[in-house]
Amino acid sequence: MTKRHGRNARRTATTIAVTAALGALVVASPVLAATPGKTSPEAAPTAAPASQSAESTTAFLASLGVNTHLDFGASIVPAYGNVKNVEKAIDYLGVGNLRDSAQGPDCATNWAAVARATGAKFDDYIGEDSPYNMYFDLGCMPGLANEHLLNFVEGGNEEDDAYPAGLGNTIAITAQLQQQVHATAQSLGLPAINMSFGAGWTAANDWHGDYDKVGDLSAYADYGNAHDYPVPGATADSTIQQLNGDAHLAAASRQVMITEFGYDTNVTDSATAAKGTLDAALDAAKDGDAKIYYYSLFDDTSGDFGLMNADATPKPAGLALHDLTTLLGTGTHTAHPSTRGLSYSVQGTQSADNQLLLQGADGSYWLALWDETDAAHDVTVNLGCTPASVSTFDPLTGTRPIQSVHGRASIDVTIPDHPVLLHIDHPAASGHC
Repeated sequence: MTKRHGRNARRTATTIAVTAALGALVVASPVLAATPGKTSPEAAPTAAPASQSAESTTAFLASLGVNTHLDFGASIVPAYGNVKNVEKAIDYLGVGNLRDSAQGPDCATNWAAVARATGAKFDDYIGEDSPYNMYFDLGCMPGLANEHLLNFVEGGNEEDDAYPAGLGNTIAITAQLQQQVHATAQSLGLPAINMSFGAGWTAANDWHGDYDKVGDLSAYADYGNAHDYPVPGATADSTIQQLNGDAHLAAASRQVMITEFGYDTNVTDSATAAKGTLDAALDAAKDGDAKIYYYSLFDDTSGDFGLMNADATPKPAGLALHDLTTLLGTGTHTAHPSTRGLSYSVQGTQSADNQLLLQGADGSYWLALWDETDAAHDVTVNLGCTPASVSTFDPLTGTRPIQSVHGRASIDVTIPDHPVLLHIDHPAASGHC
């Protein structure tokens, strides 16, 4: 019990130290403030529609996850004592990936119940602890894998923090253990995620933390690992890009997985956290991350990071994520083969505007537009065809359209300080393309 409480209690200090140091870099960095490949309205006022490829909504939704702490139990975080509420909260968010740390064979019971009820699978990481207990955690992985509960295994979790250091742990020991994590993963037919880091942030090392202290572990990891906690004033995207670069210092050739991303609403107001939660889902896809796991499902002893309240009702960030997954989940189970991309252009963009094109299994398109730094502004989306209808949605405010147009190939849209989604009817189904 003390061991588990010690693991979790450390996050408050770690988050403050990491994000304070990181914020000094990302807030001031002009390189990270702009998005490569974007042009200003003056540079490209009348871009003609051009064919753009789309990622499937199914793949996008499959990239989203959330951290749970079923390992802590009700005595540490009472919300996890009600497994039905845990299941209800996960279903509400619409995510299929969970991240937790098995503390013993008894974890299989609750993990199995949650997996059966939600269809989700777990990334089982090695908890923040002594070297002995890291090996104990590693020994739990085969049993969980044999129960078909896992989709990833992960190395040591921030073993450079003060708590594990006080128990004799080091990042050198954790880096050596990563070889066995990888071997275990291979034997189980699962991908291995690299170890993570939570300390070492100084100006002298360009705020890389301890990511540059273990060499390149690409041979022992299928994915790099990043823990992202934006400070007030830093955008989700600048933080993600910075930590993606850091993660590559420890696994140079591997795609990055964001295994923790979150806001403590004791530090960041809940409205800003909700906007950042939406930004991060799209930023991670735009920036090429394999998955993003939000921290966390409920508040815990590390702070008020939860997306959901203990009774499984949503906080603003949880509500926003629910709206996003609900909208993009529409039609994902309807078979409809895609035969081509979508031709479109966006006129009137600002330098920090972003866009991501998704296509549902029903053949319709979703165009996400967002800007994390500029003031609200209007753009015009020009389509290379005339669909039957185009509807605009704001996942921050709900799942009903805020605007719908019919039989038009040009749509005016306001981009606020958070993402909006355009739903474009399947062009072939409309009969106008």
